[in-house]
Amino acid sequence: MRLNLSHNSKTTQKGRRRNDGRASTYPEVRNSFGLPAGLTCPGQTDFCAQYCYATETEGRINVRLNLQANLDVLHGKTEDEMYELIIDMLLEYRKELDRYNIPPEDDVFRIHWDGDFFNIEYARAWRRAILENPRTTFWVYTHSFGEPLDVLDPLVGLKNLFTYISVDDGNIDGVEEVIARYGKKVGLAFCARTQVEAMELAESIGKKHVFPCPENAGDLPLITENGKGACIECRKCFQGRPNILFFDNPSMQQGLPLEVPIEITRNPSRVPRGFDMSLFSQADKI
Repeated sequence: MRLNLSHNSKTTQKGRRRNDGRASTYPEVRNSFGLPAGLTCPGQTDFCAQYCYATETEGRINVRLNLQANLDVLHGKTEDEMYELIIDMLLEYRKELDRYNIPPEDDVFRIHWDGDFFNIEYARAWRRAILENPRTTFWVYTHSFGEPLDVLDPLVGLKNLFTYISVDDGNIDGVEEVIARYGKKVGLAFCARTQVEAMELAESIGKKHVFPCPENAGDLPLITENGKGACIECRKCFQGRPNILFFDNPSMQQGLPLEVPIEITRNPSRVPRGFDMSLFSQADKI
């Protein structure tokens, strides 16, 4: 049994654009990890149900099977067992770096491009694996920062992990408590339909200095001309800890006023599933 790395155009250190009529980009280096949306997301909100970006990607059968296989491997495992699985996966990631001659400054790994921390033992397993890999910079966004699950204590404060809480209108009431506990050790990722709504959400708790994700805003392509994913080109999320804005399908927003929401036709079968309560551990219930 093993965990599968993911190809992700936005985060890859090396990729290429395509014009063969299939996907527009191809990421070569696998430097991300994912789980199924919804099933592994105890902190999902109504916003997630309407605008989860990952569920559309899960429409690809190979992606869906990859994510489900990861969950099947982790399900029911102890913290020690999950730690060993994560360590083995990160060894495979290091082979990717060597294979493509990736320089040390680009040794970055995205945790959960899809899915989330589903119990406290899983978060602790990641903490141990991150500490075991000090050369690698990790970053992650999570909704698991309040009821029914808060995983921040094991994760916040690690030198090589940049943790962001994903804030929308369904969970913003708990954000000021997080800020009071952790201050600038936690980044805030404000999520809304439009950039204006995301900015208003930030301003509602006094955050006026915010940074729209440049790929999300249509200012950077998924893979840039030099062959790097947008995240590797931008770097802000894992060099500083800005308060960042994400909004719905902004690549269609260009040329329109920022307050105009884009109506997207979604496959109704591709909405996040409900959280799988069997993933909770005994530690979560104490």
